[in-house]
Amino acid sequence: MKPLLRSLLIISMLTVIVMLFSPFASAEIFFDPLATKEYNLGDPFSLSGYVSSETEVAGILKVSLKCTLSEEDLAIQIYNFKPKEKIYFNEKAAYLKSNPDKCKLVVSLNDLNQEIESKQSDEITFTKLLKGTVSLSKNKVKLGDKLNINGEILTLSSKKIEGTAKITLQQGDTKYLAVSSNIVSGMFTYIFEPNYVPTGEYDLSVKAGDNFGNELQFASYPLKIDSQIILYASLDKKEAIQGEKVSLKGELEGILAGTKAEVKIILENASQSYTLSTEKSFSQLIETGSLPAGSYKITVSVKDAYGNTGETTLNLFVSSSPQSIVTSLNQISFKPQETLEMKAYATDLSGKRLAGSINIQMISESEGKLMDKTISNGSLVFVFPSSTKPSKITLRSFFTASDGKEVQKSDEIKMEEWKKIETALSGSILLIKNAGNVRFNEELGVQILGGKTYNIDKKINLLPGESIELDLADYLPTSNYSVFVPLEQKGYGNVSVLDNRPVYRKSIEEILDDMVSGIKTIRYIMISLLALVAVLALAMYFFNQRNRRYLWGLRNKLKKNEEYFGQKITEVEKENDFVRKENDLVRREAHLHKRIANELGKSLQEEKKEKQKFKTILEKSIGPEIAKELISKDSSSHYGAKQEITVLFSDIRGFTALAEKTDMWSVQTLLNKYFEHMARAIGKHKGVINKYIGDAIFAIFNAPVKIENHLLAAIAAALEMQKELHLFNEKLSTEGVKPIHMGIGINSGEAIIGSLGSSSRLEYTAIGDTVNLASRLEGEAKDGQILIIEFIYQKIKDKVKAEYVGIFHLKNMEKAVRVYNVVGLK
Repeated sequence: MKPLLRSLLIISMLTVIVMLFSPFASAEIFFDPLATKEYNLGDPFSLSGYVSSETEVAGILKVSLKCTLSEEDLAIQIYNFKPKEKIYFNEKAAYLKSNPDKCKLVVSLNDLNQEIESKQSDEITFTKLLKGTVSLSKNKVKLGDKLNINGEILTLSSKKIEGTAKITLQQGDTKYLAVSSNIVSGMFTYIFEPNYVPTGEYDLSVKAGDNFGNELQFASYPLKIDSQIILYASLDKKEAIQGEKVSLKGELEGILAGTKAEVKIILENASQSYTLSTEKSFSQLIETGSLPAGSYKITVSVKDAYGNTGETTLNLFVSSSPQSIVTSLNQISFKPQETLEMKAYATDLSGKRLAGSINIQMISESEGKLMDKTISNGSLVFVFPSSTKPSKITLRSFFTASDGKEVQKSDEIKMEEWKKIETALSGSILLIKNAGNVRFNEELGVQILGGKTYNIDKKINLLPGESIELDLADYLPTSNYSVFVPLEQKGYGNVSVLDNRPVYRKSIEEILDDMVSGIKTIRYIMISLLALVAVLALAMYFFNQRNRRYLWGLRNKLKKNEEYFGQKITEVEKENDFVRKENDLVRREAHLHKRIANELGKSLQEEKKEKQKFKTILEKSIGPEIAKELISKDSSSHYGAKQEITVLFSDIRGFTALAEKTDMWSVQTLLNKYFEHMARAIGKHKGVINKYIGDAIFAIFNAPVKIENHLLAAIAAALEMQKELHLFNEKLSTEGVKPIHMGIGINSGEAIIGSLGSSSRLEYTAIGDTVNLASRLEGEAKDGQILIIEFIYQKIKDKVKAEYVGIFHLKNMEKAVRVYNVVGLK
């Protein structure tokens, strides 16, 4: 700074001297044209030329940059011009201002007094604007793909800059990317990977700048980030019969090279899905054997590791193919007049129950066809006639599908031998009938109690259905009696009998009665008769001499008397013999009475045991508290009455297929263990298992035992059943058995509850729409679901957690219902 001031001072002094002593001077200024008239901030520029003077001149040559916003001296030099001498100049400078401007270069020659000459250039512009190009490798990218952004940035004079490029990805007012890339020697490259940016359409902008403040804003580039993989899929057939295999083939378009994608194939409303890994094409065989008949929507979706996806849907219709008939019997050994309860229905390959009728034929080995009946509701009730003969009986079940395919099944039962005598009393006539199914060829005893005890033993030989009559008047004196038939364990009281016995039988029985009551008197009579004979013999001897003729006649009379008394003695001996037999008969009768008393005692004990056995079975079936309540109430109170209850139905999923692949005893053991767990869960919440229907459970809450909130109790029991099933499946897994699954339906409302049935057999149960709807919901429930209708859900929504499933059109229900799946309690 000090040298410059010193120079200015010297120049000023020289100027004054020149002005005082020199003559008037003139000069011309010439400068070369500028290389360009537009520069960037920081660009160097130069001005060259020369100054010539006609006279000798001493002066100052100054080069200045005059701009709109500022003025700056670029160079000042002192020259001593000789006449016609040219002095050249070449000044270099750079525009280092931060703001653009319009300027002129001014060259002036001054002496100490005045400006001798001055000249200015054309207008030049200093600007921030750079020039350059930007290119994108593509304008559409997928997740996981790479986008190359390349650019070249130059000054207006094509000089390569050093600086920074700012790259922004924006959608509306939201910025998803703002990065910087260094510009080196005018070039930059940025690789964009859209892994964490949502798919959509974006504007990509680039702004470049150098170290002097020059910049270049490029117009935005449209960029689409796409996650779609185009998926083509097709089936080799759109309709299939259960058991057929359907081939699904597909191709992927738009997947990144060298990338594998996961393909999922899901059959809606079926528990069947497939997962594949592929780069381009794929194929999969779909098994229809386990699919219930109906229409299926097949969703094929693809997803790669970066989140790119694709989806398409196909439709498949599967028609049913009958596979087997499922039957269940209430027992396998029967007696005449007992009832066979049989359930039978056909299933397809998926185990789903098929609609249609089942023809059932009952064939006996000894009698041939006993029954031929077609059922449409799946249930058969048949009472065996009393004349049914003992034999092995085959139950043949037939089902014919609409396509003509037939399946059948045979079940074996047994008709046992049944010896049974039925009696009826009309007046004094006892009608005896063989009500069994085998010949009755035995002695039938009848006990009669009146003034004394009578026993009638009658040899009976009757074929099944035959009967005979026994007139008590032929055996008893006139009186009123009580009659008891031990074999039938049946008695008749106040039986009036008019004696119709033959005379000989009456006499014998009267004599027997007298002899039995006075056997000692008979012995005294015999001794007296013998003594009389001896006395008469002595009398004949003493009077023989006096009156032989008289004695002879008397002798003849005595002889006749002797013969008479001998005959009487013989009769008495015969009667004694009869009395002995009668005594034996009385002893046998007393023994018989004792045996009858023992038998009655045993019968009472057996009856007591049977009652206890019944009570034990009832307690095991429905629980001790409920059994006690049922036994303690009057029987008339058990008949049907309308009551508010909650009904729970549960069923094992896929049980039919399991039963067909497993032997009968293993299935029975599995079911018993399963029912043990379920009964524990239901009983814990005071529910009553009304019946087991095959593998299904029908439970009632609020009857016969009252429950304050029976609906929530049923919900809690269902959730408890799921926990018990989990424990049960853990046990099965340790035994190498596949886990089982169940569905549950619950409904609450009014129903008829009580003992229903015929006079010979009653069953405690519940009927009505409430029960039917619960059963329908259970039929729709998938593995692990607890289904309720919206009306029930609104009652308890503050106390349970539930998920909306959808709208169901249930069988035999006029209106569709909205259905929820209960997943827990709040």
